[in-house]
Formats: sequence, C-alpha cells, structure tokens
Amino acid sequence: MASPRDGIEQSLLRANELIEAAIEEHRRRSAQCPAEVVHGLVDPVPIARELAARARRSIGLAVSDATDAAALGPAAGGGTAAVRILCPPPLAAGVRDAARHRPGSELRVSRGPVRGALLVDGEVALVRRAPGTGDPVASVIRSPVLVPALEALFGGAWAHAAPVAAPARPAGPAGGVPPDLA
Repeated sequence: MASPRDGIEQSLLRANELIEAAIEEHRRRSAQCPAEVVHGLVDPVPIARELAARARRSIGLAVSDATDAAALGPAAGGGTAAVRILCPPPLAAGVRDAARHRPGSELRVSRGPVRGALLVDGEVALVRRAPGTGDPVASVIRSPVLVPALEALFGGAWAHAAPVAAPARPAGPAGGVPPDLA
C-alpha cells in the first residue's frame, strides 16, 4: 500500500521536471532571440529608417526631445504601416507638422516625459538613452520577452496621452467651398 508520502514525493518530482523543462525552454528561446545592443551609435537614423521600412503592421514612435525627433522622426515617413507618435507637450507642434507627411499617423501628447523609442510590428525596438545625457547610444532589441514589454509600456502611455488634432486645412479657393464639393 502506498503511503501519502509517496504521493507527495511523486508530485514534487513531477514539479521538479516541469521546472527543469521551463528553464530549458527559457534558455533555448534566449539563445534564439538575444537582445542585440548597439553601443556608440552616432547616428541612429539609418537603423530607424531600416527598421521602419520593414514594418508591415505598426510603428510606435516615442519622441522625448528634439534629438529624438531628428533621429527617430524620419522613421515615421513613407510606408503603409500604422504609425502612432507619442511626445511631450513642448514638442507637439513640431512633431504634428512632421507627422502630416505620413497619412493616417496619429499623434498624442504624453502627460510626462517619455524615453525615445521606435517599436516595429511588436518584434523589434530601437531604444535611445535618456534625454539630456548627450550620449549617442541606442539599443536594438529583438527579444521576444522585452519587445512585448516595451509595447505594453508604450500602449499604457498612449492610452493616457491626449490626442492632438490635425492642423486645420485651408478651405477651397479663397476660403470658399472645397472644389470637390462645389
């Protein structure tokens, strides 16, 4: 007859096997998709453009300062992926003007500071150092664990940010009815 202790031991052995399997799976995934860190990146524009050019579904762009706007902003141009741009209030007018070159892009103003980042299709992120450091270092992240976490942070900031209206478009000739409605 089996004692209750045998059942507990069997359960613990099975739990140990599951833990070891989970650790092995984590190691396997980490080896397949490590985070790629690019140090000393003087000009992130080419990388931002390359990542954005490959976007199929979505681009999330967080602009923290004028340096980010110049470095990451070009990534929002061209292409067909949906673009969401998040920036602090002092940059809203300039970012809005740049965003109008990208039909369908959305701009929101954050309640507080944001870290400069470019998120592409939930698969890759380019993250800049904190603004004001003067350090031109960025990280390209392809981790299946980190990128969704960054997407969630961006999504949370986006949800709490204020939408910015598109600049007013001029009416038709001499301020009258647009020609296509006349």
